[in-house]
Amino acid sequence: MPKYPSIQFVDDRGNVLPSDEDGLQHIQQFRQSWQIYLSDRWLGKVRLQGNPSNDLLNVTKTNYWQFKNNQTPPSIISSAGIVTVILIDEKGDQIEATKTRLAVHPASLTDSQLDRMIADIGTLALSVSSCVNREIKIPTAIGSGETDYGQKWSPYQGMLTTADALIELTLVMQQNWGALEKRSLKDIETTIGKVSRSRVYTSPKLLIRAYSQPAKQNFMGMVRIETTNCSENQFLCYLLDIYLQDVVKGVISGLKALTIDNVEKRLIPSRRNDPQLTKFWEDTQKKIDQRTQKINQFEASVKEKIKQLQECLIWAKYARNSPFLRNISTPHTLPNHSLRLTGSPAYGSIYACYSSSQGHLLENLQQQILSFENLAPKNIKPVWEIYEIWCFVSIYSAFILYAGMQYDRSEGLFENLTVSMGTIQIPKNRPFRLSKELSDRRQLKVTLTYESEQYNLYDELRKPDILIEISIKGSPTAKFGFDAKYRNYQNQGYARFQKDVIDIAKSRYQEELKLQACFVLHTDGNYDYWGEVPFSRFAQEKFRVGQNKNDYVGHQYGAISLFPDTDPEKANQQLKKIIRLLLQYHLHESLISTCISCGYSLDPKQNIFAQGLSTYYGCPECGDFWVVNSCYGNHHHLLKFSNYFHRKSDHPKHSDRWMFICPECGSDPSPEELRSSGSYRKSYR
Repeated sequence: MPKYPSIQFVDDRGNVLPSDEDGLQHIQQFRQSWQIYLSDRWLGKVRLQGNPSNDLLNVTKTNYWQFKNNQTPPSIISSAGIVTVILIDEKGDQIEATKTRLAVHPASLTDSQLDRMIADIGTLALSVSSCVNREIKIPTAIGSGETDYGQKWSPYQGMLTTADALIELTLVMQQNWGALEKRSLKDIETTIGKVSRSRVYTSPKLLIRAYSQPAKQNFMGMVRIETTNCSENQFLCYLLDIYLQDVVKGVISGLKALTIDNVEKRLIPSRRNDPQLTKFWEDTQKKIDQRTQKINQFEASVKEKIKQLQECLIWAKYARNSPFLRNISTPHTLPNHSLRLTGSPAYGSIYACYSSSQGHLLENLQQQILSFENLAPKNIKPVWEIYEIWCFVSIYSAFILYAGMQYDRSEGLFENLTVSMGTIQIPKNRPFRLSKELSDRRQLKVTLTYESEQYNLYDELRKPDILIEISIKGSPTAKFGFDAKYRNYQNQGYARFQKDVIDIAKSRYQEELKLQACFVLHTDGNYDYWGEVPFSRFAQEKFRVGQNKNDYVGHQYGAISLFPDTDPEKANQQLKKIIRLLLQYHLHESLISTCISCGYSLDPKQNIFAQGLSTYYGCPECGDFWVVNSCYGNHHHLLKFSNYFHRKSDHPKHSDRWMFICPECGSDPSPEELRSSGSYRKSYR
């Protein structure tokens, strides 16, 4: 049989397009042009099948084949589905063995959402670094009587600290600006200019020209002039442009995106003629009221800080236009400090504020600021890989912002994130470690790896986009997986959804890699499946597809919708649910009595109250509150909190109650069943 060249789809720079689990190459609808690369020279034609078909043109003396004018026709680039390319021999016959397919995935994100993902990554770099670089207190020991509501767990606090540092820097610069404008530092610069006859002695060449042209009074030559373009003024430009404009904008975006959840009052057990329950109710109510008050204070502080930061931004633009800075280009990196910078009164005051404000916070943020600058949407190509990188960065950041995790500054994700040729790159198969000391001195450790190399039960290599390993002293390490998919299930249909959930999340990763749970993360907001009910039920509800199986999933696999929305809190809520799902649901035995927000280990005698099949948890440190019920059937645990991931009861009479279907066995008792067993009065509300 003749050997024909193999066909590969490549982008406009010759990079091979990615392949899915089945080896099928794919691109994103609307976003990318493509061309063909053959493994060997070919004298026939390369044809795109269709109605009508399109013949590609060979690029002279290469193995590349392109559309006319190297422009993918709009009708092709805008169509989702399967594209097939085939070789045509010199007789005009199709060579069936060479058929090669390309999947064009339907677009479910707008250009603005892709840009927002890129901006989010930069903003998260600042938010995370602000939380990590500020001074962190260890949660107080049980029974210490000390409280610090919100200070340790609130993601606002790190951002507010950074905001304070920027505001302080602005004030110091404003105080010294008059002196700088009057007595700005200068350098001597050599340039080409006019040299008068009386000064030609500085150059032998000019002496010769002056001697040969006795009537001429001025000559062009090298002259030394005074200039304000020195490293000290470049330092000021960097502070004004980068810190007081770009970073200020990032901090404002970060503050607007972060929220703290209020506790749902209906979660709190009602008061009854039980002294212990009454005391627990009163203590819990007091803590929640304090939490609410603190949240209100934080939100008011955030609004005030945003207003002050906006004023900093306006002043920085004004100052940057000062005559002595107007013609100076801002350097890409912060200039090294000189003796003149630290020794001059006005310059020295500004440098001292920059280097020491808020415990060296601004100075410590320099690496993240470089990442933030590189991650501006104008510098990044909005290609499909952005989504899986955004997912990894968002989950990594959520552990820090909403679970108070910390990391070694040299080992952080953002310190190792790079931008090359317009694309964001995260080191693959490299663990990024986070840790947190709980108030009972146990160490909670979380490791996240991007495209981790794992071998399955059959010794086959698998690379889930996100692998999370969680360990806590006294318990085995739990592993979880996430695989990011750019999806539009409404267009792609049930077959694609079933393949993602059952073939990929369940079989390929959760079962074959022995993960505790694995989920596909995707971009379609209409399909949010947390494994709360059998897959067959979800498929019937969403796709009207009949299934006979009724296996309960127990939140072990699913397809979670996660993408940037016009309301950033929607994505934040999904991330918070993921954190609770992993730490409090799947690691129930180790962490159910630990407050995820602040790391406080609750005192069973004071902060936990059990009644019948319900157990109530109230954190005395930050005021968080959650409930665990044992299901009516086989007593599986149900986790209740404001932003739940279980499925609400099917019984209409439970519509206003916190009643859920058990994700493990499907138990969903009716009010009559509960009354007949006596459980309704004691435990369910």
